[in-house]
Amino acid sequence: MKKIKNNSKAMKALVILGIIVLPLIYSFFYLKGFWDPYNSLTDVPVALVNLDECTENCQGDKLIDKLTEEGTFDFEVVSEEEADSGLINKDYYAVIKIPKDFTSNLESGAGEERQQATITYMPNTKTNYLASQIIGTAVDKVEVSLQAEVNKEIVANLTSTLQSVPEQTKQIGNSLGALSSGSNSLNNGTLELQNGLNNLSNSYKLFNNGVEKLSLGISSLYNAYGEFNTGLDEAYNGAVTLSQQTTGLSSLQESVNTLKDGSNTYTEGLKTYQSNATAMIDNTTLVYTKIINYVESHPELQSDSEMMTIYGIAKGYMTAGNNGETGLSTLKSGLNNLVSSNDSINNGLNLLANETGKLGDLQTGISELENGLFNLRENSNTVYGSLDELNNGLLELKDSSVQIDNGIGSADAGVSTLASGTNSLNKAVNLATTEMNNKIDDTEKQTASLAGLDEYAKDPVKVTEEDYGEVKEYGTFFSPYFMSLSLWIGGVLILMGLYYDPDKRFKVLGRNSEKRGLRLVFYNVIGVIQAILLAFILKLTLGFEVTNYLLYYVSCILISEAFLAIIMFLFFTFKDIGKFLALVLLVLQLASCGGTFPVETEPAFYQAIYAFMPMTYSVDLLRESFVSINSAFLVKDVVILLSIFVIFNVLIWLVGMIKNKNERKVLIKNTSQKVR
Repeated sequence: MKKIKNNSKAMKALVILGIIVLPLIYSFFYLKGFWDPYNSLTDVPVALVNLDECTENCQGDKLIDKLTEEGTFDFEVVSEEEADSGLINKDYYAVIKIPKDFTSNLESGAGEERQQATITYMPNTKTNYLASQIIGTAVDKVEVSLQAEVNKEIVANLTSTLQSVPEQTKQIGNSLGALSSGSNSLNNGTLELQNGLNNLSNSYKLFNNGVEKLSLGISSLYNAYGEFNTGLDEAYNGAVTLSQQTTGLSSLQESVNTLKDGSNTYTEGLKTYQSNATAMIDNTTLVYTKIINYVESHPELQSDSEMMTIYGIAKGYMTAGNNGETGLSTLKSGLNNLVSSNDSINNGLNLLANETGKLGDLQTGISELENGLFNLRENSNTVYGSLDELNNGLLELKDSSVQIDNGIGSADAGVSTLASGTNSLNKAVNLATTEMNNKIDDTEKQTASLAGLDEYAKDPVKVTEEDYGEVKEYGTFFSPYFMSLSLWIGGVLILMGLYYDPDKRFKVLGRNSEKRGLRLVFYNVIGVIQAILLAFILKLTLGFEVTNYLLYYVSCILISEAFLAIIMFLFFTFKDIGKFLALVLLVLQLASCGGTFPVETEPAFYQAIYAFMPMTYSVDLLRESFVSINSAFLVKDVVILLSIFVIFNVLIWLVGMIKNKNERKVLIKNTSQKVR
């Protein structure tokens, strides 16, 4: 009998121990299996397929090298066929394919026709959805890294181009400097041309005045010589008449003397005329010579038709004819011949006068006189014709000279306008040169800031993570959730194993126990032991850090007692329905306590019951003890869980009092009936 009793006690102890340890086993094995999966991704097989076609600077090879060096996953570089087959056969969780135009598309970013480089990511979500999401996140990081490299390359090319702008601007500035120098020379030359035209205009006015005076003198000479030529004709006619009339010899002596006197007077006048005409011809020769020399020394005047007309006239008079004489020299020679002929006449008259008695000689003298007058008249006609041409030429020269003078005035005005324009141009070019030099300095200063811009563009923003309440491992984050779940399940198991003991081995703990107060105390003690054991073993085996050990153990005890109070109330009050309610409440809490995903991501119903779930505060309280302590949340969580513990224990006590009272009434009633 003792052995049976001992076995019975051992079995009770094992049952109680199993009930206490079961939440620990649940939490330990689950958390241990998923404690830090993100640091074990190097064993996840992922296939890499490089189809990039390039000859140098292959970006596909660089990407493959970078991925394998980082070693985030178990990357295997395989062919496209092996990758597709391995994905279907579950040899790989995902395949990353680099296309054949990968390098060329990346390099196109620096040109005008840009092509987007596309990496194909092929996960097998059927094999493991979370793995595909994790690998996808890594691929996104690769995409960002590639974008940074492309940005760096583009900015480097752009920076290189912009940095060459100051040198090109300097070349423009040098060209402007040369233009400024040329503009200065042009302006100086224009001023010199203006001064030369002013001098030419002033000198030509003097020349034009001389031409006018010469024209007037020639006109007077021409008119005077016309009268002389008329007198000569009359003398010749008289000589002819004299020659024909040989009668009247008695008056011949008187006539000869008269003729001799007239001839002497005529000779003096002719010599005076010869002197004046010779001076006029010399002056005309000088003027024509200056005109010819001036035009030939100023080639720019050869485009002036009027000036060239004057030049032609002067050249014509100064050009030798068939006999080697010029027109003016012919005129001068004619005058000399005229004087010489007049001398012959005068000599003849003297001879006639001296030898009037010699009638035979008289006829000869008259004949010589007639011949001399004839020759004189012919020469005089030649001279008169030359004077006519000279007079006409000088009239044309006068008109042309006036036009040239006017042209020089117009040219002077045009050159003045040109000088003003070149001066404005010179100022504008000098200003542009100064401004360009200033802009070159500014551009050099601004482009100096481009140094290192490519590296900056590669990583312009750095995200520094400063965690509030840092969680180092995946398991640390989920521990409060699974510990709360385990303590709730532990409370259910305590009641299922001890309260509903079919063999009635735990009398004081069973549902038929009359010592309800003591039963309540025992259950709370078991809950405390269960919580302490769970907290100690998990900390010892999993090695997570806690911010405060006292808070950690007190939190586990408070959570266990609060959960156990709720479960006991449901079991004691609603019996079998209470079991169902405890499990329903567990399921609701698992989805709405915020232990896994943020409650804001869940349906509206779960958000509505979030604040009324006990596990909401247990998870929050344990996280405070694991990660950081926020006194406001800590006090709130403790107060709520403590309130749950007190309220539901009071309710259990009240329910127990009511049951005891009802049982006493039933007992009294049954006793009375037996007594009767």
